Amino acid sequence: MTITLLIRGASVSAAMRERAEQQSRGFSRYFNGLQTVEWSFTGEAGDVVVSCRLHSRTGFYRASARAATVRAGLDGVVEKLLKQRRRKKAALDRKRRKGARAR
Repeated sequence: MTITLLIRGASVSAAMRERAEQQSRGFSRYFNGLQTVEWSFTGEAGDVVVSCRLHSRTGFYRASARAATVRAGLDGVVEKLLKQRRRKKAALDRKRRKGARAR
């Protein structure tokens, strides 16, 4: 798995960088065959925009959040990514159940 951090115009502490890397490693619990995780931290008008692009065997996922602090933005992005994964997994389960009933 490749983890990339891109920081533009925002002050991101070493602790927050480590937290982003830990979250990236934790994604392997939810996303099968995790290949790349790309984080972007951008400072805009007093806020921080955190975005993440994730590529796994199950697909591509993207999320971004605007927050006053880096930590809040990071947590928001993680929640959005996990919500997307739960939604996609539920859709696959429904499809499997529908196919099993047709037989």
